[in-house]
Amino acid sequence: MDDLGIDVQVLYNSLWLTPLTRRPDAEAALSWSWNRWLAEIWKLGENRLGGPAVIPVMTPSEAISQIRFAKSRGAVGVFMRPFERDRMMTDPYYYPI
Repeated sequence: MDDLGIDVQVLYNSLWLTPLTRRPDAEAALSWSWNRWLAEIWKLGENRLGGPAVIPVMTPSEAISQIRFAKSRGAVGVFMRPFERDRMMTDPYYYPI
């Protein structure tokens, strides 16, 4: 990165382009796994490698705690699909997020 003059690299997660499960508990566990991994990479990269937090959209209250965790550990955004099963991201269901 230094040789190329790059100060910060944003890591994008293509794995999450489609839902991985229909189970809210599994979605929360998978999201926590990604967010903890991302926090570790940010730390190892000396705050130069960041990425968007992945959130469990089936449980908005859990999503909020994961966003707070990820933000405090280098996340540079939140990954959310525009259509989530039968809801658009503008649906009032997601307002807590």
